[in-house]
Amino acid sequence: MRWTVLVLLALATCSRNAGGGGTTPGVTAGACITDADCQEGFWCLLQRCSARAVPEPPPGDGPSKILTASPASLSFGTLSPPQTRTLTLVLDNQGDAVVTLARVTFDPDTSPFRVEPMGYGPFWIRPGRSREIFVTFVPVDTTHVDATLTIESEAPPQSVVLLGN
Repeated sequence: MRWTVLVLLALATCSRNAGGGGTTPGVTAGACITDADCQEGFWCLLQRCSARAVPEPPPGDGPSKILTASPASLSFGTLSPPQTRTLTLVLDNQGDAVVTLARVTFDPDTSPFRVEPMGYGPFWIRPGRSREIFVTFVPVDTTHVDATLTIESEAPPQSVVLLGN
C-alpha cells in the first residue's frame, strides 16, 4: 500500500510539472516520463524536460535576406507649389528570412522628397511578402529636381531615382 501511494504521488507530480502532455504554453522544464510530457521542442532526458539541440547551419548556408524595390525610379511630373504628389514604392522580400528596415535616406538630404511615416515600431517584411512605402514630392519652385532614395536594411541597400519637375 505504501509503494502504491508513493508511485501515484510521483506520477501526479510528474504530470503537473510537465504541463499536462505538453499543452501548457511556457512549460519548458519539469519532471517527465516520456517526450509527450514535455512542451514542443523539448524531450524527456533523465526524467527532466530538456531543450532539443538545434544544429547550427554551416557558414554560408544561413537564411538569405534579399530586398528589392520597384519601380527603380519614380517620376512625379511637373508640379507648382503648393501642389504635392505621392507615389507608391513596393519593397519585396525575395529571401527566406525576415528583413527589417533600418532607415531611409535621400541624396541630397535637402531634396523636396519625403517618405510618409511607416507606422510605429520596426518596419519589417516577411519572406515572400511585400510592403508599400509612400514617397511624396513637395516642390519649393518649378526647377528640375532629382534625388536618390536609399533603403537600408539587413539586406543589401536598394536605391531608387526620384525625379520631379
